[in-house]
Amino acid sequence: MKIETEASFYTYDILSKDIDSTKIPAFSISYRFPQITTRDLNGDGRNDMIFLRENNLIAFIQKEDGSFPVIPQKKHFSIRTAEERREEFINMKIQVDDLDGDGLADVLITKQKVKGLTSMIARTIIFYNCQGTFNDTPEQVISTEGTASVSSIVRDINNDGKMDLILPTFRFGITSIIRYFLTQEIKVKFLIFLMQDDNRYPLRSNFERVVKFKIDLSGKSNLRVINIDGDFNGDGIRDLALGTEDNRLSIFTGLKNPRKGGKIFSSKADCNVEINTLACLTTTDLTGDKRSDMIFSYPRNSEMEGLIKVLVKSGEK
Repeated sequence: MKIETEASFYTYDILSKDIDSTKIPAFSISYRFPQITTRDLNGDGRNDMIFLRENNLIAFIQKEDGSFPVIPQKKHFSIRTAEERREEFINMKIQVDDLDGDGLADVLITKQKVKGLTSMIARTIIFYNCQGTFNDTPEQVISTEGTASVSSIVRDINNDGKMDLILPTFRFGITSIIRYFLTQEIKVKFLIFLMQDDNRYPLRSNFERVVKFKIDLSGKSNLRVINIDGDFNGDGIRDLALGTEDNRLSIFTGLKNPRKGGKIFSSKADCNVEINTLACLTTTDLTGDKRSDMIFSYPRNSEMEGLIKVLVKSGEK
């Protein structure tokens, strides 16, 4: 199968007064390969090969014999307004996942609009899979006004078989910039939307949690870790692993029936571990006891480059 790459061409500013007409202007070309994933798009029980880029989906539908066609199916999601095409800078990210648990891959696009330095608006646009096809207009649009969000996290937080939505957002303004230079930290608010019984998300988040991240503009360290993929006590519910300090990891237990109780995780940390949290954290069950263990890596720390730290859960719950 063949897939087209996207080329971006950059050159000098034609309005610059420093241009020397006797010299060859500098330019650069970069190529972007689309994201690749596999999901069932047409409900035949076989995973299809899917290529994603901005608001475009290219799919090679798997045949009964396991092969793929030469010519793919293409879908362009028209989500830019006429005004956005003319004036505004738009940053988009597309992803696919079975959001409502019907076995078909749905499409979720995060669109960030930028108007000036301090004006950012994010919209999460959802197209539900309708028996192998997508409508031209989205079924849901969730807006986070006055905030910036470039990523959407999809997880089944309350173990009901349906994917919930987590939108990391932060306010970007003069006050935030001043706070950063004084504290070297930014506050990120995680908006959590639980999928409802009608297989749709509420327009307003069910829960919010504010997390402080230490930022290193030199690129010599990672952000403090945050992970919601681990189950550290074996109860089948996701827990929150959060770097509350540079050298302290805190575990907040996931609670049953979050809609009824009004909380997703415990308010206070159930466990604290002394470890460098400016890292990348992977959670997985290494020992087969149905409880998650932790693997820390430090790709942006020159002093700890190549170092891997493994934390295995002890026998006691």
